[in-house]
Amino acid sequence: MIGCLGVEKRFGEKVILDRVGFRVARGEVVVVIGPSGSGKSSLLKCVGGLSPFEHGRIQIGETVIHGSLSPEGPPAAGTLRALRLKVGMVFQQFHLFPHMSVWQNVIEAPMQVLGLSRGQAEARAKDVLRKVSMDGFAARYPASLSGGEQQRVAIARSLAMQPECLLFDEPTSALDPETVGDVLAVMKDLAREGMTMLVVTHEMRFAGEVADRILMIDRGAIIETGEPAKIFNAPDHERTRAFLKRVLHP
Repeated sequence: MIGCLGVEKRFGEKVILDRVGFRVARGEVVVVIGPSGSGKSSLLKCVGGLSPFEHGRIQIGETVIHGSLSPEGPPAAGTLRALRLKVGMVFQQFHLFPHMSVWQNVIEAPMQVLGLSRGQAEARAKDVLRKVSMDGFAARYPASLSGGEQQRVAIARSLAMQPECLLFDEPTSALDPETVGDVLAVMKDLAREGMTMLVVTHEMRFAGEVADRILMIDRGAIIETGEPAKIFNAPDHERTRAFLKRVLHP
């Protein structure tokens, strides 16, 4: 479903992603962990077609984009659009339109981007808002919602586009501790339903319960990958052991 091969990204001389390669099968949940500044968010943005990269290739389903300096040349606008339509992305901040109600936030993109009729978009909105337990909040505006409620609306907005996979960039990091559980519960439900997910998070308990595999990234490179039990209980890499010691036993 998701494939990265030799992906390199730089800012000048600084290496952000160093020949990153991995695959995510359809229906698989892969969690990316690692210290701040290690390249986790940059990786998600590249996979989602939101950030360019210099070398390598990224594939979502049948759609492939190449690095701008690769022999194939930079991706065409149409190819980038095709990739973006396959991917839903949920950010740390919610990025809801503040002047629109919850209902309007969810129906806008399906109508404007996918060309759905209002009736079709509203039918989707009812379904996805019910899925994230926000169906009673359709008339509310973002400013009147808690952080956790806003994040659940953001997930619903992504689901309304019917993506083939979802990318989550630390979706609970900006939330009050009391609302984190509600967002994680929605993500667990999506995982049980077979949604393909690539998740950057510091919620290690969630990772242990939901992930099929964990990728440990450090200084822009994936240094270790494995099932949660292996990574948490018997990691091979010293850097992984040091990171987990800090986050699991602060």
